[in-house]
Amino acid sequence: MKNYKLTEGSSLYLDLLRSISAQLVVVGHGISFCNIFIYLQKPHFPWIQNIAVLIFFLLSGFLISYSITNRLAREENYSFGLYFIDRFSRIYTAFLPAILLVFIVDSICIAIAPEQYEFTEAFNLKTVIGNIFMLQDYPVFKFMSGNVAILQDFSFYKAFESNFSITSFGSARPFWTLAIEWWIYIWFGYFILKIMRYKGLSAINIFIFLFLSIVPGYNIIAGRGHGLTTFWLFGVLIFLLFQKRQRINVSNYHKAFIIIFLLILACIRISIVMNGFDPIFAFLIAGCLFISIDLFSGIEVSKTATKIIRFSANYSYTLYLIHYSIYILLVKIFSDDIDPYILFSFGFMASNLIAAIVGYFTEMKATKLIRNKLRTYYSRLHAF
Repeated sequence: MKNYKLTEGSSLYLDLLRSISAQLVVVGHGISFCNIFIYLQKPHFPWIQNIAVLIFFLLSGFLISYSITNRLAREENYSFGLYFIDRFSRIYTAFLPAILLVFIVDSICIAIAPEQYEFTEAFNLKTVIGNIFMLQDYPVFKFMSGNVAILQDFSFYKAFESNFSITSFGSARPFWTLAIEWWIYIWFGYFILKIMRYKGLSAINIFIFLFLSIVPGYNIIAGRGHGLTTFWLFGVLIFLLFQKRQRINVSNYHKAFIIIFLLILACIRISIVMNGFDPIFAFLIAGCLFISIDLFSGIEVSKTATKIIRFSANYSYTLYLIHYSIYILLVKIFSDDIDPYILFSFGFMASNLIAAIVGYFTEMKATKLIRNKLRTYYSRLHAF
C-alpha cells in the first residue's frame, strides 16, 4: 500500500485541532462548574466537552494508523513490542504524574473542605491501582456490578462489587476515556502487527486478541460514549482513504464548500439530538476532518505561530487529565467569594499554566527519553 505522508501544513493543522479540542474540554467543564454561559449547556446546547472528546477519538484513529504505517516503512523490524513501548511511553509518562497531581489536589480539597469532597469512594489505593492498569469502567466489572440484579442480595456479589468495581481516580473524571483509548491502542496494534502481519496464527495469539477486544468491542455501540470505538475507527477510515488517494482532486474552493456543507448538516443533526456522541454527527465531523486535512496541506504560518501551536498541542494531553481536579478545588474553595466569571477565567489560566509546566517535563521531555531507554532494553533483550 502507498505510504501516505502528512505535509507540514496538515501536521500543524492536526496539532491545532488537538490543542483547540483540549481547550474546549476545559471550557465545557469550567462553565458547568461555575454555572455560567447557561446557553452553552444542556438543554440549550450539547456538552461542549463531549464534542471535543469525539474529535480527540477521530484524530487518534487517524494518527495511530498513520504512525504504524510510517514506522513500518522506516523500521523493517517494527514489531508489536516496539509499538507497545511507543504507546506506553506516550500514555504513561504523562498519566502517572497526573495521578500524583490529582492525589495532591484532592488531598488539599479534603483538608480544606472534607464535607464537600464528593469522590471519597474513588479516592483509595484500589482505584489508583485499577486506574494504572486501565480498568476504569472495565466492561466485565461494570456488568457484574450494575447489570446482574438477581445477584444483588448475595454476599459474594456485594463483595465483588465492593472490591472489583473500578471508576476514575478521585476527582479525575476524564480518566474514563483514557482507559477506552488505551485498550483500543493495544487491540488495534495487536491486530495490525500480530494478526494481519503474520500467517499461521497460534491459539495464544487468538486468545490474546480476543482478550484485548473486550473494551473496544464493548465500546463499538455501547459504553459511556455510546460508540467511541466506532468513532476511533472513523479516524482509521480517513487515513485509509488518504493512503489510497493521497490527495483530493478538487479545487480548494470546492473543498471549503464541502466542509461548510457538512458542518451545516452536523449542526442541524446535533441541534436535533443534542448529543456530541451521536454516530451520524460523528460521521459528518469525520467527513469535515477528511476534507480539511487536505485543504490545509499547503498552509504556511509564521515560525512564531508554529511554535505556539506545537507547544499548546504538546501539553494538551496533560491539560485534559488534570483540569477537572483543578476546577473542583477552586470551586470548592472560592465559589462563595469570587465572581463566577472571574473564577472560570482563573481556573482556565491555572489549568493551562500547571499543565504547560508539567507537560513540558513529561510530554515534551520525558516521553522521548523513556521511549528510547525502553527501546534500547528491548533491543538488547532480543539480541540474546
